[in-house]
Amino acid sequence: MPLNDTEWSTVTRWVERHLLYGSEPRQDLVGHGIDEKFVSPLPFTNIPMSNARTLVSAARRSFELQIAVITALQGTVIGSQDPEAHQLAEFRGKLQRELHVRDSEDHFRSCALNGGHTAFIDRQDLRRTLQQFVDSTDKIVLIVDGEQDTGRSYTYELIRYLGQFKGFRPVVVPLGVATTAENVLQLLSRLLRADLNGIPGRHSDSFLLAGAVDVFNRAVACSERPWLVFDDCDKLDQNSDVWDFIGNLAEVIYQNVSPYYVIPRLVLLGYQGDGRSMPYPLRHSVLHDKAREAERADVRAFFNQHFTVAVPRRESGEPYAEADIPGLVDVTVEEVMRAVRRKAGNGESYMRRLCTAVEAVIHVDQ
Repeated sequence: MPLNDTEWSTVTRWVERHLLYGSEPRQDLVGHGIDEKFVSPLPFTNIPMSNARTLVSAARRSFELQIAVITALQGTVIGSQDPEAHQLAEFRGKLQRELHVRDSEDHFRSCALNGGHTAFIDRQDLRRTLQQFVDSTDKIVLIVDGEQDTGRSYTYELIRYLGQFKGFRPVVVPLGVATTAENVLQLLSRLLRADLNGIPGRHSDSFLLAGAVDVFNRAVACSERPWLVFDDCDKLDQNSDVWDFIGNLAEVIYQNVSPYYVIPRLVLLGYQGDGRSMPYPLRHSVLHDKAREAERADVRAFFNQHFTVAVPRRESGEPYAEADIPGLVDVTVEEVMRAVRRKAGNGESYMRRLCTAVEAVIHVDQ
């Protein structure tokens, strides 16, 4: 696992103590081997601890930057018996292992998430769109639309899973008929707890724009890049001021995109085609995905992949031979679809019944 907040607090104290001892923080950091292109744009002040927080927050955007900071600290430690030397070596080892896992596995293709407990069936278009969204520097909003009960909010499962490996943290904002912009602002102010020191202030007389600026500033100050996930967007009235807030927030992000800040992204789940459009300047900064119900072929593709990665065993404990996997897939698909039909009318959506049936199979295999 990546370093936790307590460990990063320790690193921040060491950065202040060992790397920021002079009046020129950028010069100090470059002198310790940290890339000048990385540190030059950072908004440093004359307060060492504030500068340490700014550096660590920016470094947490990627494993490579995190390792660079830890490596710089290791260069200041004298003697292998120093307790800090042991901790720094442990931190660096953890980060390098996470980097190796990230680079060796295609997480966008994962079908059994969260330790194999959650099934994510097909949605190949979504997987490609999410990869583009993660990799791009100019895409700000992802819109997922589609008919009700087709798995629009189900998209969140894959987003939450990817966040563990791609350096972002999804922050869910549930929406309802009675939700107001003020409700959303209050929720986000609680969820985006951040140190605003060193973040350039932006001011406005408009309540909604000022709220959007405040959320942006909090998101920029977060140690992990936040994705703000607005769920059940189709429950909002066309004239809801939540749409105004989302539009303002999207524009604030668009106007302040920088590779050196932890820039937030917006994800709109349950968005309908007749929903409020994004502001015109963002017309090239939005990606779309359309949810649809998974079909029998999708379930078959899921088990073809899953049984290749996690080979099931017979009752005797022996693993199935590769030649027997296609027949096992046929039987499993039939059992899953039969379970879905059997539970029709129980109040659950088709996609929920399908996921429950598929997960029952993968849990037995574990």
